[in-house]
Amino acid sequence: MIKKSENSDQVKQFRSNSSISAQEFIENYMEVYQAGGTNKDLATKLRIKLQQVYPLRERTNKVLKSEDAQLPPLIPVDRKYGSGINAKELAEMVREMSK
Repeated sequence: MIKKSENSDQVKQFRSNSSISAQEFIENYMEVYQAGGTNKDLATKLRIKLQQVYPLRERTNKVLKSEDAQLPPLIPVDRKYGSGINAKELAEMVREMSK
């Protein structure tokens, strides 16, 4: 049985943007990118809400732009299905299913 105080700690599972350093964000972002992940994967890895990823990415890209660098794009999250399938994978799936 979970005590009330233990349960309240488990409910608070998300972090605030301010608790994530730029270095931590970039390291995790690049790991997710290299694994072919999505913004949702990055949010899960950082223990933040998906909506928190976008301002962090924009803020980081703004800083990197001054040094002629930019974060590579992650695979878009399909809003309807929540999957991380990109256009190339979708096209391949259609070709396979059409045979």
